Amino acid sequence: MNGYQTNIPIIALIIPFAAALAISLFGEKLLNLKKAVTVLSVLASLFCLGLLAKYIILKGEIATYWMSKWIPEGKLWAVGIGLQIDGLGLFAAFIVAVVCFVAFIYSAEYMKQHVNMGKYYAAFLLLYAGMLGFMFSGDLFNMYIMIEIVTIASAALIAFNNSMHRSIEAGLKYLLINAVSSSFILLGIVLLYIQTHTVNIAQLAVLLYQEPFNQLTILALALMLTGFAVKVFLFPCHSWLADTITSAPAPVSTAVSAAAGTMGIYALIRMLYFIFPGIGRTELEYLMVFWGCITMISGALMAFRQEDFKRTIGFLLASQMGYIIAGLGVGLASDGYVSVMGTVGSLYYTLSFVFFSSLLILCTGAIKYGTGTAYTEEIGGLYKVMPFTAAMFFIGAASLTGIPVFNGFPARWMFYVAAWKAGFIPVAVIAAAVSIMNLISMVLLGKTIFFGKQSRSVENIKPIPLMMKFAMAVLSIGCIAGGTVPDLINRYLVKPAAASIYDIGSYIDVMFVKGYSLKVFKQRPEIPNMDHILTGWWQPGAWLILFITLMISLIILLSLHLRTLKASVLKEENGTSVNNEAVIKGMSESTKPLRRYITGALKYRFEIYYDGMRRIHSSSVNDYLLWVVTSLAVVTIWLFAVL
Repeated sequence: MNGYQTNIPIIALIIPFAAALAISLFGEKLLNLKKAVTVLSVLASLFCLGLLAKYIILKGEIATYWMSKWIPEGKLWAVGIGLQIDGLGLFAAFIVAVVCFVAFIYSAEYMKQHVNMGKYYAAFLLLYAGMLGFMFSGDLFNMYIMIEIVTIASAALIAFNNSMHRSIEAGLKYLLINAVSSSFILLGIVLLYIQTHTVNIAQLAVLLYQEPFNQLTILALALMLTGFAVKVFLFPCHSWLADTITSAPAPVSTAVSAAAGTMGIYALIRMLYFIFPGIGRTELEYLMVFWGCITMISGALMAFRQEDFKRTIGFLLASQMGYIIAGLGVGLASDGYVSVMGTVGSLYYTLSFVFFSSLLILCTGAIKYGTGTAYTEEIGGLYKVMPFTAAMFFIGAASLTGIPVFNGFPARWMFYVAAWKAGFIPVAVIAAAVSIMNLISMVLLGKTIFFGKQSRSVENIKPIPLMMKFAMAVLSIGCIAGGTVPDLINRYLVKPAAASIYDIGSYIDVMFVKGYSLKVFKQRPEIPNMDHILTGWWQPGAWLILFITLMISLIILLSLHLRTLKASVLKEENGTSVNNEAVIKGMSESTKPLRRYITGALKYRFEIYYDGMRRIHSSSVNDYLLWVVTSLAVVTIWLFAVL
């Protein structure tokens, strides 16, 4: 790759930051003008990204900008602040920009009845600018600064509806948990600086490649991994996500979970592929794969227990993040083809995740907007009065569960193939079983909300405004396009990002001088084209294996129910008391057979598991923080033991 210096990155950052400052100066006056300024600011930065795409995607170049012209010429040591955008950075920035634009279009009507909207617009622009600056930063310290901006803006937006106690509580939880995670990240950066005397990513990549792991760098890696695990809601650091989606306005939940989650994935890739030489390190590979599996399982099982459909979506989204992280773990494999498959699959899954998660969150917001409630048992029969929202919901649900023709299918299929070829056959089986649980959750949720018995909330339903429908329609188009034309999306978005991940040498040379990395890094592997065979559209043998795996998973779930019924009957015949409150509740709350057979069995057979999950999700911020610290301890012990 070649590099070129341009002012476009700093312009893309200055516009939303300056707009946020200007909006905050005028209090609550000129709200329509402020709304227009916010939209134009996001569009202007999107236009800047389009200009960068001309060089980064079409010409294969890397864009750089040095503040105050502090270019490390001759001395080969980075002192100034540098912005550097490669294919990966542009990929993540594009996701953030599109999601924030759609979320703001949605919020123009959704938030119309709220007060202090001037502050909302300013905080929203700060959130967007902070995430964009994070993707553009070429050094760790400025990435940390942007993390703090995003954290403060997110907490303010989550607690924006301060007339509700639950919103304030969720905002405070988010602030405290993410403040601790940010402290871990900062401490990790400090330790790396002590070791290398630099925070520049390109220079760290060279220095740590020569001497990757000692006591300081291992501790720094553990701190930063745990800190970013909170950002991408990995188990057990995921508790804040369900609270946020439940309590925050829907457009805020979209920006915080989908866009900020992308920010965390981007950071993990920079850490494990760039800064620390993670490719070929089985210790890191096993850690990320295991962490991803635990996350996908816990999220899928917890989704069954929720009575608030927004919390159900929250846990399902946490489960989906497990696929992405496990895929990144497979991407650290030493085998070149398997590594590339895992990485490309994770990038494609990230793009798919952002679209279907945003769509589902906005659908839940539309349901609450129309009915005034988020409790599953209080609504039903909405299909007749909200047909558009129902259609959007089922498109998002089909994408989340990996149904063919939607964007979740090619992403999940690549994960299956990569995990299988990497030797993680149990992981592929677990992922298929979790897919079944996700499908069951979405079927139960959709059936209850849209096709269940009509509730009184349907009688006084509010019509959904056109702009909210437009936002959901844009995301639904992305979900369908991702499943029908994956080759185009791979060519212009995923493949350039994957190529930049494996072309670390160019990233370093562009930041310094050409040839600086030749002594360290080898030539990058070939990135395969994403055709219909690669994405699983036509592999009969693989389809058969997947079908058998899914059938086995479904049989296991049904057998759990039969064993539960048998145990209950035997205990009752023997006159012993049965502690099957979960079964009774799961069977009596609804007359839906599928819910009786599945959720009741899971709640009873995994009673010990759910007791533990209740302790983890105790709604106490002290417990949440304890689990974050516990995660740090476990990761630290593992890394010191194996590295």
